[in-house]
Amino acid sequence: MTDSLTIGCYTLNAVETGSFALDGGAIFGIVPWTIWSTFILPDEKMRIPLAVRALLIRGNGRTILVDSGTGTKFNKKLANIYKLSFEQVNLLGSLGNLGIAPEEVTDVIITHLHFDHAGGLTYRDENSDLKLTFPGAVHHIQKANLDYAQNPLPRDHASYLPDTVQPIARQAKLNVVEGDVKLFDEIEVFLSGGHTVGQQGVKVSDGDRTLIHAADVIPTSWHLPVPFITSYDLYPVTTMEKKRELLEQAVKQGWIIFYEHDPDYIASTVRMGKRHYELAEPIKF
Repeated sequence: MTDSLTIGCYTLNAVETGSFALDGGAIFGIVPWTIWSTFILPDEKMRIPLAVRALLIRGNGRTILVDSGTGTKFNKKLANIYKLSFEQVNLLGSLGNLGIAPEEVTDVIITHLHFDHAGGLTYRDENSDLKLTFPGAVHHIQKANLDYAQNPLPRDHASYLPDTVQPIARQAKLNVVEGDVKLFDEIEVFLSGGHTVGQQGVKVSDGDRTLIHAADVIPTSWHLPVPFITSYDLYPVTTMEKKRELLEQAVKQGWIIFYEHDPDYIASTVRMGKRHYELAEPIKF
């Protein structure tokens, strides 16, 4: 039986969509190799392995997917650069293992439109035409991110791929929100900026138990220390401020933090260590 997490009226499952690898220096920013290599070793090209994990939330008459992984549209060059792997584990296969068909997904919450978070929302059919993976679902996204993704700065232009962004902007059923918004009972989205313009996180809470999906503010458990942020972040100070705010509450109230890119841990509670925030109890679901 598949492990699951229950919060209020919702059942939550992690959805593994594949894996990829990114430059270790880019993932850890100003943190030197002599430190980060003590807990993860890079490959011969200095890349470190990362998960690409979505979150499935079911209940209250809805089947909600938070992010979708990279998808399968990559050419061989990009697949090699990012060490993409989705032949054995992929979004639709993992959803199928949970008994979910694409047409059953009622809602998609997009934290942001970077290819490793939203790439799975589109695919190419047998005629190489771009299609929406979940055409019947409402796609919830921050206005700031939707606007920015269609005209990004050179700094992160390569992360916003037109074959993902344009079909969503032009064809998807959209609920474009601004700021912190309650989407459904016990589910809200909040601005979790810093990483990119208009990134949003997701909070699932019944008042007693809370899960936070902070997207790339806290992509892995390695990034729990406040100064540990990626060099991809457009606004690093904002990332650190938001991370500190979330982790202070997580420690005080026992929140669960979901990790979208951690290869070892799906989620955990958090504690304050001697110097930094750190993983407390791993949680698998």
